[in-house]
Amino acid sequence: MSAIADLAWSGACREVGRAADVRQEGLRRRGRHRLPRTWDDLLAAAPALKAKGIDVTNYWADPAATLNQSFYPLLWQAGDDVFKPDGRSVAFAGPEGVKALTFLKQLADGGHLEKDLLTGLPTFERRVDQGGG
Repeated sequence: MSAIADLAWSGACREVGRAADVRQEGLRRRGRHRLPRTWDDLLAAAPALKAKGIDVTNYWADPAATLNQSFYPLLWQAGDDVFKPDGRSVAFAGPEGVKALTFLKQLADGGHLEKDLLTGLPTFERRVDQGGG
């Protein structure tokens, strides 16, 4: 089974990229010949993947989601941290933070993210948060 199939939820692929372990052969079958290595690579691959019904990544922007699994990895990839070395002031308000948010906005504006996750948690997350199984 391909890694892309392993990332499916309700029959649809939900993530390719960020933390996914995607096999080269699976991407080749979908018209990609190498894994995206940069944000520009991911943005370039996004339209072809979108045409095949694949979101390039998930981004949970709901306030109940942790920034450790959403915005902070993008901030770190852009070369910054949450706090300045003194630990008393924030570092994310600089150019790297703007770069990370701009990248995220490009993905959202291009329709390369699951739109519902930008405003809410998926059903299985809500159930756990609400004490369900």
